[in-house]
Amino acid sequence: MATCDVETYELIYDADHDTEYVVGVENEQIWGRWYDGRRDCTSTASSDVYWDIWNNSTDSTASTASTMACWGQWSIQVVQRREQTEAEQEAEREQQRRFEEALKRRQADERIREKKAEVLLLSHLDKASKKIFRRHRHIDVWSQSGRRFRIKEGRENNIFELNADGKAIRKYCIHIQDDVPNCDNVLAQKLMLECREADFLKIANARDVPMALAG
Repeated sequence: MATCDVETYELIYDADHDTEYVVGVENEQIWGRWYDGRRDCTSTASSDVYWDIWNNSTDSTASTASTMACWGQWSIQVVQRREQTEAEQEAEREQQRRFEEALKRRQADERIREKKAEVLLLSHLDKASKKIFRRHRHIDVWSQSGRRFRIKEGRENNIFELNADGKAIRKYCIHIQDDVPNCDNVLAQKLMLECREADFLKIANARDVPMALAG
């Protein structure tokens, strides 16, 4: 079957932009390029054989359809696929934009929560403790029995019992179960040590701090 000599279309792929384009070319040009790309199949087959193979793989009625009908239908399918791909890409971009906007809002809300929690914590500290917390992000607390503890800003494994020299000798882990700002957690730990030390020691996980790490 011979090809027509009227203008038709060729699919061009732009790898840099991951985009397909359909441009007009002469049938003889596109047929020559297509045929050249199929030469690795066999070196003795004729052009008509290749064209029949392509025809049959493109249109179920290729045995009776004309060359132009088959080629035109294939061109339309290519354009439709390209438009669907662009729509899907735009949907993905929109989804990504919404995700990033939601993430920014959540991060902003978390910063507001942390700031409010810090203000509340500072309201429970004396002037010297406020200065230490602002500079070093920890507070020193004396329990009901007179023991000295250092609470570092954080959530877990942030409480240390200090000896008379100010060296850490034991680490404790106890925290609020709910997801709250770190400063709210520090305040709760402080109040428990000052008001319910026995419960604190009963509930908290404790382990000694090696001398090499004490300080």
